[in-house]
Amino acid sequence: MPDMPVPNIKPYYIKDGTKLFLYEFYGKPVQIINEEGVIIEQRPRIRKKGFKSEKAAKTAAQKHVQAEYNGDKSEDMTVKELFDKYIANCIANGEKDNSIKAYTTIINHWCLSEIGGLKLEKINRYHAEEIGNTIKTSGNAPSTIKKYIREIKKMFTFGVNKEYISKNPFNVVDTIRSVEQVRPHKAFTQEETQKILEACKDNFVLYPFVVIAAHTGMRNSEICGLTWDCVDFENKTINIDKQLLMHIDKQLYLDSPKHNTKGTITIDDSLIEFLKDYKAKVKRKKYSKDKNGRLINGNSFSFVLVTEDGTPLINNMIDKKAEAIADKEGIKFTPHDLRDTYASLYFHKNPQDLKFIQKQLRHKNGSTTLNKYIQLIENTPQTENEKLNDVFGSI
Repeated sequence: MPDMPVPNIKPYYIKDGTKLFLYEFYGKPVQIINEEGVIIEQRPRIRKKGFKSEKAAKTAAQKHVQAEYNGDKSEDMTVKELFDKYIANCIANGEKDNSIKAYTTIINHWCLSEIGGLKLEKINRYHAEEIGNTIKTSGNAPSTIKKYIREIKKMFTFGVNKEYISKNPFNVVDTIRSVEQVRPHKAFTQEETQKILEACKDNFVLYPFVVIAAHTGMRNSEICGLTWDCVDFENKTINIDKQLLMHIDKQLYLDSPKHNTKGTITIDDSLIEFLKDYKAKVKRKKYSKDKNGRLINGNSFSFVLVTEDGTPLINNMIDKKAEAIADKEGIKFTPHDLRDTYASLYFHKNPQDLKFIQKQLRHKNGSTTLNKYIQLIENTPQTENEKLNDVFGSI
């Protein structure tokens, strides 16, 4: 059976100017009799029009090609089946037996043991994060860790090239810190938090970031991805529905929060006043996102926190500025310490409110909140907004 072709996706325009897409490819050879009565083979050109997006055309084309050639249905393919095809391709390309044996051992141990039975289309960045961190904390040498991750990536890249999947979920693994690299959870007192704020007071980028982190407990990338349409001054809430990340190709993109922990949190009055004042003073650019979540110039939304030229902040920038402040002022902290501090300061006075602080941090399990963040002290009954004001109002 001939190899399945790669469909050609083309844009075209209809009379009213609307841009649509089509796909075309050559089907399996068929036998026909020409005018001289000779049997010849031809590959008919197959074309279908009317798709509203390039992605829709590509998806339909992939399914049509597989149906035409009676090939595998990628939507039903498991990771193990992808692995089998990958190894078969390596053998067909003449790779050495020792190399193929190494690929098999690595992928079987680190990948197939965890997600081998899952459908390929269901694998996402969170599966990649878990596997990536497991490898990074395995105690192997850095070169060995890189090799393991590289071989798994190559298999999924093969799947992308064959159009079994649209993107490689393991492309994010390079941006993940291992558990061993993450500092132990550290919480500051109100006085220590105030000292950090004072040290950052004159830093245009870091100060507003630290204020928001100290008053909300949001993750770094969630604060970077916070847009003004998610801040509700009237109801005193922030809707956390995304994070801003940088791909390995240096392209910024918006993604769901870590572990898809979307949610709406309550904020205190002093943070509301700070944000109103900050919004009025700082100029910022507007953006949109494309179909893949990549950040592009547009007119859809503006970010709360920006650099001096109005462009978005990213994790790496915040970490470097915090490190510089820590070295200069002798205050050892990381931005993530402020998430730990937020939980501990609140629960210090309100230990009965596990469910509320769990909601604020968006943990799926209360045990996570207790085990990682909370120091239990005494009880002071107040309303949620009043409790926040009492804890964070002086910061």
